[in-house]
Amino acid sequence: MTDTIVLTAGGTGGHVFPCLALAETLLADGYRVVILTDPRAYQFCQGQTEAELVKLPLRSMNGGIVKKALGLA
Repeated sequence: MTDTIVLTAGGTGGHVFPCLALAETLLADGYRVVILTDPRAYQFCQGQTEAELVKLPLRSMNGGIVKKALGLA
């Protein structure tokens, strides 16, 4: 049985590309790798890795919700 490593990354390339690099290292070491990501980052990951990709229905919280919580909106 192969150990499974689950990684998460979302949003921009600043999070996605290090995740992909780590995934490739782990795959080379024989691990099964699953990457959980949002729809935007999923686009960057497709075709870039042999890891299993799971697109979660997430959105950024940098907009309205956070501003409202901080009383800025």
